[in-house]
Amino acid sequence: MNLGEFLNSFVIDPTWFWALAVGTAAGLVGFSTWYNGLMDRLADKDTTSIFVAGGVLVTVLAVGLFSWKAAVIVLTAFGLSGLPMIVGDYRRSYRRRDEEKRKSNLRRKPLPYAAAGLIDQAQMGLAEARRALKAVLAGKGINGEELMRKIGLAATEVTEAARLLDEARKVEGA
Repeated sequence: MNLGEFLNSFVIDPTWFWALAVGTAAGLVGFSTWYNGLMDRLADKDTTSIFVAGGVLVTVLAVGLFSWKAAVIVLTAFGLSGLPMIVGDYRRSYRRRDEEKRKSNLRRKPLPYAAAGLIDQAQMGLAEARRALKAVLAGKGINGEELMRKIGLAATEVTEAARLLDEARKVEGA
């Protein structure tokens, strides 16, 4: 058999052609609708290329209903062009997952000593203000003068803590 005879023998018996063409078209539309719904349920962005390849494989196999020779040629061409794309998609997905994992595991860099000291002072001042306000709220045996002194102490400590935190924000590298 020469190449011309091989290429001309692709189409099935013409009496069945239109029935097969319409049936195949309807089948492919039905399959693609079902397959799309399946992909929505299995939504896994790292395997998109495999899902696409599966859908195209069904289309290529549908060509086999008309001519198995055409299906073999198209399947071979699809395999040769599609395989590098699938491998590339997996590599990109792997790198993307690796990068996302790396970003989620980043450690915070330590604060400069000066900023850490200022924050520590602010925390101690806020703790003192908290103690003073608790004593005021408890109110046991506190006269008016002592009450005012504790409220003043709390206000001073909160103001100082705010100043220290503002200063810590200005420390280079913090």
